[in-house]
Amino acid sequence: MTADTVVRLLSGKHSTYQAIGAPGGRSLSYGGLATLTRDARTTLAASGIGRGDRVAIVLPNGP
Repeated sequence: MTADTVVRLLSGKHSTYQAIGAPGGRSLSYGGLATLTRDARTTLAASGIGRGDRVAIVLPNGP
């Protein structure tokens, strides 16, 4: 079984389709989610965190 990454899973989706949404909350498109994913990867890499490293992140609910 091949391990998929978030970037790979998002790559086949139409960028304007809604990826995340909640009643009364902000929605996020697949393109927006892909951008946030790339930004997080870039920030982690700049801190010396790379592929195979384990990371825990605590964030508020929502995109």
